[in-house]
Amino acid sequence: NQNLFPLVLANNSQHYRSMDFVNGLQSYLFKHNCYTTVHISNNDDKQEQDIINSLVKNGMQQIIILPVEKGDNTEFYFGLLSKGIKLIFTDRKPPDLPCSLVSCDNFSGGYLATRHLLEKGHRQIAFITNVKIGQASSVDQRLSGYRRALLERGVACDEQYILFADDKVELEAKVKELMERPNAPTAIF
Repeated sequence: NQNLFPLVLANNSQHYRSMDFVNGLQSYLFKHNCYTTVHISNNDDKQEQDIINSLVKNGMQQIIILPVEKGDNTEFYFGLLSKGIKLIFTDRKPPDLPCSLVSCDNFSGGYLATRHLLEKGHRQIAFITNVKIGQASSVDQRLSGYRRALLERGVACDEQYILFADDKVELEAKVKELMERPNAPTAIF
């Protein structure tokens, strides 16, 4: 059905960002006599593949995806593209995947947030993410904006301040360790 755009979300429907995606997409599609269905992969690579395979089996030719954050279904996506399935990603997409991405300006977001902290007098600014660098274009772009703001203000980018924390427990431990350093950051982005 050309008027149906299934949405596959990594996060469960209770996650605030997921509901924003659903509301925005539904509003836009409705204005164009199109509709969506929502499918949740619970941040699981295999479940994401199963949902998408089921949609394709049922005749879907275009699928909108907010992909699993820490997964890597890149080869799977390439296989879908080679079968003529149109993939539209939201927020992030795997690098080098030739498909559409609908996203905010993550570079400017990282740049503006860091510039704001610099304007407040901070020079030791940490960057912490829950997605590994290189896994999500959105995080990579925010990091690029962070680095650019530091560079423009003549502040060295200390790679020791760029951290990955997989979950809340690891985040708390890394922030605690970071703040106990002799050269602890004065701000965290």
